[in-house]
Amino acid sequence: MSIKKVALYFAFGFLFSVNGFAQPKFDAVRSELYFTDPEKLPKYINSEAEEVFLLFSRDSSTLYFVRANHPENEGYKKNPNDQDIWYTRKDKTGKYEDAKDFHQFNNAMNNGVVGMSLDGNTIYLLDVYNKRHPEDKGICVARKKGGSWGKPEKLDIPGLKISGDLWGFYVNPQETIMILSYKGPDSMGEEDLYVILKEADDKGMTRWGKPKSLGSKINTTGFEFSPYLSEDGYTLFWSTNGRGGEGDADIFASFRTDEGWLNWSEPVNMGPKINSKGFDAYFIISSNDAWWASDRDGAASDIFHARAIEPEPVMDTVKVDTVIPQPPVVVSKEIPKLPAYIEVKLFFAKNSSMLEPDAKRVADSVITIMKKRPEVVAEIHSHADKRASDEYNTWLTQRRANKVVEYMVLMGIDKKRLTANWYGKTKLAVECDPCTEEQHRESRRTVIKLSRIE
Repeated sequence: MSIKKVALYFAFGFLFSVNGFAQPKFDAVRSELYFTDPEKLPKYINSEAEEVFLLFSRDSSTLYFVRANHPENEGYKKNPNDQDIWYTRKDKTGKYEDAKDFHQFNNAMNNGVVGMSLDGNTIYLLDVYNKRHPEDKGICVARKKGGSWGKPEKLDIPGLKISGDLWGFYVNPQETIMILSYKGPDSMGEEDLYVILKEADDKGMTRWGKPKSLGSKINTTGFEFSPYLSEDGYTLFWSTNGRGGEGDADIFASFRTDEGWLNWSEPVNMGPKINSKGFDAYFIISSNDAWWASDRDGAASDIFHARAIEPEPVMDTVKVDTVIPQPPVVVSKEIPKLPAYIEVKLFFAKNSSMLEPDAKRVADSVITIMKKRPEVVAEIHSHADKRASDEYNTWLTQRRANKVVEYMVLMGIDKKRLTANWYGKTKLAVECDPCTEEQHRESRRTVIKLSRIE
């Protein structure tokens, strides 16, 4: 590791491209999305200095990042390596404007945004605001009141004692999960990744718990840093120099295979479109597009962007009138008597858990029934085709089932009336070898079963 790269690790804070990866070692984890070739952001956002760890506001209207070694930074005169928070906002046309420094939260020490709440009124910052005890490192929170930000206040993380200059956080928008990078007492080598969960105490009050290592499936004897967690809390992205790859530090991804934080799928290198022969880190997702920092051009690290593209040109969804069994149920009219059992199907594109318009219309038909009939409950059963590994298909069908549940809850259905089930590739609709694409599609179904509570 060069001194330059180590210095950048101090400041840092879903799916991923495997274009061209036909090798069997990548079968266990595949992306839901593919990406275009990377594009460097224009000079009115990037500069001659270092642009590193990135974070978007909830609506993607504002991109926060750290600019290091820049003459306009607050502490540049005393420390040319000073790191400040900068940001760029979208204008009315959707174009990002010239980058500006975030004066309120910048000082002569290293600063960075590491999380923002769903409503945008709470921001999490690296704790470098204690002038009396700058060695007391951690994470701060500031809240917006009346349109202005309040003073950063340090969060109490039990058992956390950070030493050295290599550390960072990522806080999810729900403000329930932190991923911490630092060299803890049980680190396997250099910086390791840890999870910190918000927990309820005996009095029902919530507070942050103690850091817990993500284990040897994620951590190595090298550096693990710049963590980013998908919104559902299952897919982790981070950068490391401990797994080999394209260059200096590469971005990897892995997903949790259960509800805990120790069992992860085999980490997958994001590949040559995202990683380069240089330094690649601070990967985030916004509107399904990828954003990250890289020095692949041989100069200071800049911000790069790659657009998400669909895995298939034609979506495997079906019309509502073809999936409701005979006799058909007309969902647009009052139903005089609901049968004891109704089953509908919707389909996802290969490797995708995104609800496409036709699939939403199927779900909407179910939602219409359930809103009219409060005695009706729904079971969601998600299946995969026979391709890819058991582990991957179990994970993917879980995501698909949960996506349907999330959509129905968003549309006003009580979550208590919904049950999600997923089966991976254990219950194929068609036994075939080899299978046609149509036969694969038949197996790749999600079934919503409605029943009446007697």
